[in-house]
Amino acid sequence: MKYLKIDESEIITESKSSILEKICCLFFSKKISIEKVSYWLLEIDENGIVNKEISIGVGGEVLSIAPKSKNRGEWVDSNIKLNYNEYEQIDFKLFQDYWNLK
Repeated sequence: MKYLKIDESEIITESKSSILEKICCLFFSKKISIEKVSYWLLEIDENGIVNKEISIGVGGEVLSIAPKSKNRGEWVDSNIKLNYNEYEQIDFKLFQDYWNLK
């Protein structure tokens, strides 16, 4: 598994031109207000598929983790494939520390 941090500014731009942003707007608009999210911590497999996600609010608080219970998550429930080398890489311990907070 690999771990990423994706800042909301990498998705939301003034031009609204990125493909990732358009896909995220479709998937996220009904589930969680992305305006409240500062960044996401993601666990991805070797194919770039998201297995787990943690949304972090602007105050540093954990807003949600997924999958958990009935929450499938915004990233987990999408078909988005991410390139590990295009985003900030984080270590497993950091991801696990946030995961255990919720």
